[in-house]
Amino acid sequence: MGSYRDLRVWKESFDLSLDIDRLADQLPRKRAALADQIRRSSEGIPRSIAEGHGRSDADFARYLDIAEGSLHELETDIMRIGIRSLAPSKDVIDIERRIRHVQQLLSGLLRCLRPPTT
Repeated sequence: MGSYRDLRVWKESFDLSLDIDRLADQLPRKRAALADQIRRSSEGIPRSIAEGHGRSDADFARYLDIAEGSLHELETDIMRIGIRSLAPSKDVIDIERRIRHVQQLLSGLLRCLRPPTT
């Protein structure tokens, strides 16, 4: 099956987490809790993918569901950052686009792991 590092969704989510780390560094000091939260949620995405990789399809799908939950948390906080103008809008828009891309990759992988129901 190869390494989890070979999965495009892992690569994209890992790169996203690195960029979230940079964005968190730009937030005002009084938003330290928010910076910590976006770091944790973004780091949880590739971690869950890595942890679930190599397990049964059902277990891997469960870990991908967890990654998806972390992605939704991140998306919510990024929306808040954008609405409150806590980071440059260009950066927020780029992050939102990348979140949607990772969501598409996760959804596609989940469709492959879960047989269609009749």
